[in-house]
Amino acid sequence: MTQAPQPTPQQTAQQTATGCGCLLLIVVALALGIGMCTSSPEPKTKTKSKNLDGNEVGQPLVMDSEIGCELTLKKLLRDPESLQRDVYIATEASPTAWAANMSFRSRNGFGGMNLMQAVCTFDGSEYTVTVTGDQ
Repeated sequence: MTQAPQPTPQQTAQQTATGCGCLLLIVVALALGIGMCTSSPEPKTKTKSKNLDGNEVGQPLVMDSEIGCELTLKKLLRDPESLQRDVYIATEASPTAWAANMSFRSRNGFGGMNLMQAVCTFDGSEYTVTVTGDQ
């Protein structure tokens, strides 16, 4: 009987390194496979800001707030009775204050109707309207 030749120390080291490489490859593949199978956490939805007056960001102003903005806005217009409101949308809201963008039409000094923009804010005690310009 002939015995198989004994591997040299260099061949043994190569076989061990190859075995470790295969084992590492298997571990990485398993980790990736498990990672792909697990579901990612649901994205957190932003809670909408809402204040005590009931105004909610991205929504039209509630009636009392609209009236407060309109009364303040009319004080700034050349012809207050010509005010034709379009849409007032809340852009910021905290428990005690809010801000809203306003679109409206009003008569200018030449008798024409202009589409205008304004920002209305309420700090808990006072309405402030700033006309931001024509559209």
